[in-house]
Amino acid sequence: MSALETDVIGHLIDIEQQAATLLFEAQGESDRRITEAKTKADDQYKAGYEKIVASLEDSFNSKKQELLDTHQKQMDEFKSRIESQPKTADQFNQLLKDLLEK
Repeated sequence: MSALETDVIGHLIDIEQQAATLLFEAQGESDRRITEAKTKADDQYKAGYEKIVASLEDSFNSKKQELLDTHQKQMDEFKSRIESQPKTADQFNQLLKDLLEK
């Protein structure tokens, strides 16, 4: 082989090594960007998810308290109506006697 052929082959090998290095660096940059984008997307998803969950929990707790308050009010009204009924123990006892004697 002549010196010119050796120089050309050496030059081509150098270019191939530079191309491999450039490809390796590009792959690393690509991996870094993908990881960064995935992390950012995950953070956005988590923030949105937590916001929705917090909103739903607030809505649930508000509705739950409203229902508890309504239930307590109805129970208080029922107790009040029952307690305000006149006590007719004598009439009740007479009714029981009449029913038992039949």
